[in-house]
Amino acid sequence: MKELKRLANQFREAVDVAKGESELFKDNIFRNIPPGCCGEPCDVLGQLLLENDIEIYYQACWKMMNM
Repeated sequence: MKELKRLANQFREAVDVAKGESELFKDNIFRNIPPGCCGEPCDVLGQLLLENDIEIYYQACWKMMNM
C-alpha cells in the first residue's frame, strides 16, 4: 500500500509541475486538468501502476474489467 501511495503522489506531483510549467496546455486532452478530464490522467496513472506491477481495475460507466 505504501508503494501505491508513493506512486500516486509522485504522479500528482509530476502533473502539478507540468501544469505549472504550462506543459499541459500544449495538449488539448490535459488542458483543463483537473476539471473536465478525469479519464486521461487515470489512464496514465493506471499505466504507471501496471508498469510497477500493481494490478488495477478499469471501470467505464457500468463495466469493470480486470487489467
